[in-house]
Amino acid sequence: MLAEALNSIKSAISPEFAGGEFDIGNIANPPANAAPVLLSLVNLKEESAMKNSAYSRVNSNTLKTEYFNPFVYLNAYLMFSSRRTAYAGAIADIAKVVRFMQGQNVFDATYDGVDYKTVVNLYSPTFEDLNHIWAILGGKIYPSIMYIMRVSELKSNKVTTGDGIIETIENKFSVIQPKP
Repeated sequence: MLAEALNSIKSAISPEFAGGEFDIGNIANPPANAAPVLLSLVNLKEESAMKNSAYSRVNSNTLKTEYFNPFVYLNAYLMFSSRRTAYAGAIADIAKVVRFMQGQNVFDATYDGVDYKTVVNLYSPTFEDLNHIWAILGGKIYPSIMYIMRVSELKSNKVTTGDGIIETIENKFSVIQPKP
């Protein structure tokens, strides 16, 4: 699902750049022939606010309870960076990304026949966080901007069937006499 979402962003933003100047890649270790502007997945984090979801449902055909693991909702931290040697060109690349993302921040992706929507919002790390990010990525700082791709729903189709559901309850009451 993540690869499909990133490819959706790539196919949408690529026309903003000349042929082959934008790609998905690891900014920490780009190959020599890598595009000058790279989209990198920097971090994944679970969305804890959406963790309490149902883990069972009733199948209307068999009237049996089906159990499954709850969906996992992820926030993906994305970094757009420009590796151009001309600083003005690198800043112009980042400006293109910002302009594009301001105009379109919802992307569609299909995974296993299911359509997903992902929303991408600007993320502004603190200077300290940015320092740590670039230190982890190899120490060389490029002009970049970060976005957070919110709440990508990941689910498995594995279902465990349980017992049937309770359809009726018989009301058989009796009064129990106390012992003398």
